[in-house]
Amino acid sequence: MKQNVFVRVFAIVMMILFILLTAYHIVLLLTPLTDKQQQVFDFLRRDSSHLNLSLTIQEAGHLMDVRFLMGNVTSGWFLLIIITGIMFWRLRKQKEMIMKLFYWSGLTIVVLNVVLLFSGLFFFEQLFVGFHLLFFPQGNWQFPIDSLLIQTFPASFFLVFALWLFLFNVVIGIGLFLIGWRMKKSH
Repeated sequence: MKQNVFVRVFAIVMMILFILLTAYHIVLLLTPLTDKQQQVFDFLRRDSSHLNLSLTIQEAGHLMDVRFLMGNVTSGWFLLIIITGIMFWRLRKQKEMIMKLFYWSGLTIVVLNVVLLFSGLFFFEQLFVGFHLLFFPQGNWQFPIDSLLIQTFPASFFLVFALWLFLFNVVIGIGLFLIGWRMKKSH
């Protein structure tokens, strides 16, 4: 029985991470970029080995850290694609398990995103600082308001990105929940 609970929780966590990272990559792909932003993203995605922007050493260092982080996120996403594919292949005949996986993953994604939305509305500064302290502990993430990096990527860029990510995740979460609920009703 304990093994069955572990498998369910593991499957749900893998599905949630897969959906969140897939949404991140899709929104990243669909986000309109200025020429300068496109140049930075080409560098971050390793499509270009250099930047033709006049960045400070601190800004360039931060972009190297972001490049490393984005590479790890992409590698993790590819690993999740494999894990999720294997998981669904192994569960292909267990309709009840797939139903629960969709139901609980969808519900969790919606709840998690709503909690993040309200947390962001009331505690944006703390979340922003906490995120940067977690992923950029060396401290090269604070720049003057007139820096090229801040001018290229103003707060509005991240706000729009976050809102699209939220909407995409909620729509997928509701879709998964409804599929799971429908499967449960017909089961």
